[in-house]
Amino acid sequence: INSACATAAGQCSLRAAMQEAIAAGTATQIKFAIPATDPGYNTAGGYATIQVTSRLPFMTSGNIEIDGTSQSPGRSAGPKIIIDGSNLTAGNGFEISSSGNIIRGMGIIGFKSLFIELRGNGVYIDGPTAYTAGRTANNNTITQSWIGLSAAGTGSPNESYGVYVRNASNTQITNNVISSNLKAAVYINSISAHTEATGNTIADN
Repeated sequence: INSACATAAGQCSLRAAMQEAIAAGTATQIKFAIPATDPGYNTAGGYATIQVTSRLPFMTSGNIEIDGTSQSPGRSAGPKIIIDGSNLTAGNGFEISSSGNIIRGMGIIGFKSLFIELRGNGVYIDGPTAYTAGRTANNNTITQSWIGLSAAGTGSPNESYGVYVRNASNTQITNNVISSNLKAAVYINSISAHTEATGNTIADN
């Protein structure tokens, strides 16, 4: 971590941007500008796929916004950034254990569980437990995202839940399409007070 968003090859990847945002510990917005010449960019479809081969950084520092709608160039409807976990042995798409974060306009597909409930979720939000008593994960927002759907709008499931919320209050899950995830669209435990799922399209989970 060196205050520069760059991989060893000098590129600013999503992973590098997340690492720097977490290390900074201040409000940060992560935007995308993946060029049409990038190998992961689908010119005909107008979207870019980020193929995850190891788990993305756990969001332990709050007030980070990851905004897929910022991608340019890109299509006018549907997510322009797809996070694909199908090459990862097991894990979650975005893992959040801090407050005030926003995941906006992302496609999240293909994350595997290896039969562990706390893996294979599109978004995993985890507040304090007996082992993490000092943790807070409140006031997070998941919005305008496709979770469990490919860029073409067909099923590409995460093996557990689309969004998993445990011990985290005031989570807003709004205006997403959550479909085809193998356990259910959304899990919210009883301690996650004032958490709402509104305005979502939910099918085939």
